[in-house]
Amino acid sequence: CDDVVVEYECDKTHIFYYFNARLKNCRICGKKRIKTRAYKKGRFFPCQIDSKKLPREGDRLLLKEPNLLKTFDGICIFEKVCMPRSEEFRALNPPKSISVKGPTGWTKSYAYRGRGGGGMMG
Repeated sequence: CDDVVVEYECDKTHIFYYFNARLKNCRICGKKRIKTRAYKKGRFFPCQIDSKKLPREGDRLLLKEPNLLKTFDGICIFEKVCMPRSEEFRALNPPKSISVKGPTGWTKSYAYRGRGGGGMMG
């Protein structure tokens, strides 16, 4: 999980989301060939936003292939576990693969309290 979704608002009060914090112009106005400045309002985890509001080109989600959200059309498979739209929301870290023989050291298996992500022998 990473807070990669940025909420923007333009001068014409359009509110939209994008997977980049460097956007300068409103995407909604841009489709009408009007150049309007867009301003960042906040950062979110993709699971905190309704999957239909995530940035898309047509009906294709604007994410790279290896991202699981692209596979499941913007719906997080861990939504029932971390409850992203509730007061108890806690972003969880994935387990880290460690190996005594491999190039990764044992320090890679450290985890933060309450965030998950501990080491996994495999």
